[in-house]
Amino acid sequence: PNPFGLVALTHDAVRIFSKGGMQHAEVRRDAMLGATCGCLCPSHSSTKLAVVAQYDPDAETQLSLLDLGTAEIASSVTLDSAATLARYEPRSSLLCLSGRDGTVRSYDMRAAGARPVGTCTLFPSKAHVICDFDMMGQTLVASALRSRLGPMGQNEFTLDTTLKTLDLRSMRPTADIFTTGGACALKWCYGDGASPPKIIAAAPSGHLSLHDASGSMAAPIELELELSHRGAQLTSLDVCASEQMVAAADAMGCLTIATDQRYELDTLQSNPYVQVPELPEPYVGRALSLGWLGGGSAG
Repeated sequence: PNPFGLVALTHDAVRIFSKGGMQHAEVRRDAMLGATCGCLCPSHSSTKLAVVAQYDPDAETQLSLLDLGTAEIASSVTLDSAATLARYEPRSSLLCLSGRDGTVRSYDMRAAGARPVGTCTLFPSKAHVICDFDMMGQTLVASALRSRLGPMGQNEFTLDTTLKTLDLRSMRPTADIFTTGGACALKWCYGDGASPPKIIAAAPSGHLSLHDASGSMAAPIELELELSHRGAQLTSLDVCASEQMVAAADAMGCLTIATDQRYELDTLQSNPYVQVPELPEPYVGRALSLGWLGGGSAG
């Protein structure tokens, strides 16, 4: 999402929609064929869409920066490994890529293109694959899947119960955070600002836990979403800008919104639109990612 609508990235095209659901543009470039991940990289001069693509398995993986103002590829960088996760931190202007293995790679977006900054292997074992990570300032937290032999001798993935944190300035691992069942989705949570930021870890069953980022062994705050009653699994998680609400999407196409405490209706920070947005045709499916529209909206 962006302040003007939505940017949708598919395996062969980029589509730009308004808040009302009307499609404004469609961009197709050969350099973006076989896109595996991407994210917006806004700046004062222009807004770029970073796209990682590998159309041919035998060819090199490319990181392309698409200028949304001109709809042209501004620059391209060759990667030494494919990526399935991309996140951008606007305060540090860092773009981080990961997903295929347990390694995180960072790129400085303040230069003309994407300048490599550093690489860190958070999960040294070859059996680990990073399934989600989130950044806040100079700190990154990641969760991983671990491959192991199943009861019939086949390989299967299970969530690793340890979350890893990374200092993006030195590209070195810091604290380990232990969870009971692992996390398929992660989000930083500032809270009320009086206490240090915490990390929300979400399990596929809908179990949410709020952890201390320092890795202390204090008992986390836990919340159980009623996804199992619908026979669904959690697929995506996001926290609103006011830190008052958490939205979770499941594989049944449903959204669940929760708060960490009871709020009075008049205390919720909202961003009402003058005109009610016109939504496109309803679609029930799996939500791959969630994002809040509007900088100060709570829902």
